[in-house]
Amino acid sequence: MAATPLEFGAGHINPNRAVEPGFIYDAGIQDYIDFLCQLGYTEAQMKAITRRNHWKCSDSSSTTSLNYPSFVAIFAKGTKFPVRQSFDQTERRK
Repeated sequence: MAATPLEFGAGHINPNRAVEPGFIYDAGIQDYIDFLCQLGYTEAQMKAITRRNHWKCSDSSSTTSLNYPSFVAIFAKGTKFPVRQSFDQTERRK
């Protein structure tokens, strides 16, 4: 049975929304490297993921973690958009 691109999930592109993503994460390359180091990735795995031959894990005594929050907002049926929703972020400690 033949399928169209929309049946494969190609969808429509909205270039105006692409230039203004809204919420962004303030995480740099070193943040991700430290996260992988803390997970105990091997040298071969680090090279494969970072595509770098050289990197340096931060001091292991530091409490570095990748803070990658997830947010969900559920709106009632019939909500008039656009809607502004605020979230407060709290840090969870082990």
